Amino acid sequence: MYVYEREDIPESPIGDWAEDYPIYHQMGLSFGKNMTKNQIELAKRAFYASVTHIDRQINRILGTLSEEGILDNTWIIFTADHGDNLGDHNLWQKFNFLKGSCNIPLIIKPPYQGDQRLEDKWEPNSTNNTVVGLQDILPTLVDIGYGSIPEGIDGRSLLPLVKDNSKKVREVLLGELGKDGYRSFMVTDGEWKYIWYEEDGYELLFNIQDDPNEIYNLVQKEFEKRTEYRKKLINILSSREQDPAIDKNELKATSPGKKVVKGKRPRMNSYIAYESPVGHH
Repeated sequence: MYVYEREDIPESPIGDWAEDYPIYHQMGLSFGKNMTKNQIELAKRAFYASVTHIDRQINRILGTLSEEGILDNTWIIFTADHGDNLGDHNLWQKFNFLKGSCNIPLIIKPPYQGDQRLEDKWEPNSTNNTVVGLQDILPTLVDIGYGSIPEGIDGRSLLPLVKDNSKKVREVLLGELGKDGYRSFMVTDGEWKYIWYEEDGYELLFNIQDDPNEIYNLVQKEFEKRTEYRKKLINILSSREQDPAIDKNELKATSPGKKVVKGKRPRMNSYIAYESPVGHH
């Protein structure tokens, strides 16, 4: 963390919705409760130093590949399983679909010597801004290895995007986390992001192109967009055999309008991700 000891640490963005938070955010808020400004800065310096440490280890890996003479014919994919809120909107750790938690890096580097499937159309330093997810890593690796991508999986091979950065593999990306009755859902197309919380029915809507830090909740101001993206979520969940969040082609909250009881001990991990390992299909 001393690497960033003399660096100015940016303040965390706080959304206009952060004070009226959903029940789901109790745990993320509790980790930062009573933290001082100095403690928050120290936590960020430590996180940034950890990222720098990872960067240096990647350099060691690339150096070893080069020394062994295999860097020129090696595909490299760099990503992460999640981010950290780091105090954004007063939240800490992960477990949500806000930028700090779920907007992770994904870098794909073909071999320097090329790959015949790319037809010399790959351009270094090019960026594709369409929505992808970690579920796309498996089919991408299978595709790179000339294997047969299994049927019935959610992921898509990203090789077409490497070849042509104007392409996309899906219209919207679904995010889902939690136990039935207490889940958080997200749908995004890279321009708009809609989040719905199953327990209390709380909604967030962001124009993430104009508002990348998710400051302004537009649920009340952009009713047509709210309806459009809410419908996208309904359509995805309705395609499943039976999802408890859907009732008569509408989203069904477990306890609509339920509020956090002030002074009550925050709910912790038992309501988060791990009690529904199979999910709904």
